[in-house]
Amino acid sequence: MSEINELYVCEVCGQSEYLEGEHTIICICGHIQTLPDDIPSSD
Repeated sequence: MSEINELYVCEVCGQSEYLEGEHTIICICGHIQTLPDDIPSSD
């Protein structure tokens, strides 16, 4: 398990306010950033 301790800052407008969904972050300016669900492991 990994905890997200960093504050997401929008790449477009630079604001740090956002709505966090399951695997997406939607900024107040409308920019949508997707979070990687799982990290590909070489098994």
